[in-house]
Amino acid sequence: MDLDQVQGIGISDLGQAFQTLGQDSGYPLVIDRATGPHVLNLDDVDLVMEKPSAPERRRSTLIGDLNRSVLTWITTGGAKIGRSTSGNALNEPALEVNYEQTAGRYVAVVHTLSNLILHGTSKLSFKIAAKNNSKFALYLEKKRAGSLLGPRYSLLLEVPGDSQAHERQIALADFRADPAGPSDPDGKLDARALKSISLVDITAIDGRPATNNTFWLSSIRPQ
Repeated sequence: MDLDQVQGIGISDLGQAFQTLGQDSGYPLVIDRATGPHVLNLDDVDLVMEKPSAPERRRSTLIGDLNRSVLTWITTGGAKIGRSTSGNALNEPALEVNYEQTAGRYVAVVHTLSNLILHGTSKLSFKIAAKNNSKFALYLEKKRAGSLLGPRYSLLLEVPGDSQAHERQIALADFRADPAGPSDPDGKLDARALKSISLVDITAIDGRPATNNTFWLSSIRPQ
């Protein structure tokens, strides 16, 4: 980015995008709607002209880098998420998600991919564990000019309910276009065009009784 060419700085409220997701009948997510006025306070913005004295921090190559102190995963609602540093099923820093598996109301965790360089990525590697036997729909969403929602590609991920770490290597070639989402004019999954990754628990799609669940997810390594 050439700062000499920058004409403005903007901040967007992603909550509006989540409310749009909740209206998609093919994507029945739990959405926590916060209605009413929102207030954002922003202060102490400085433009620094001189070179920084400290070396520039190297950009992470991990999705949801859990070695950082800040949790970068978000949820649209229905779950309590946190960063578990130790004593969890993975025995390493993990995203911990606590929620209820309920038919027709599916909990999602989402991570942006816009800040990662994914050129050449052919698979995703990670560890995952779950308290209950769980079925997840793993979604990759592409960017789509002029729209909040882009073409989605999905894959079914099953995890045993043994609270033990399971290593997964998911090939991008195994994802299939989601017919419930917007059509893809390119007709293919291109890692360079990815916008976000989502993990949705669809275990209760068969109508089983609601039950509480916890799953743990490591940082995801694009390869």
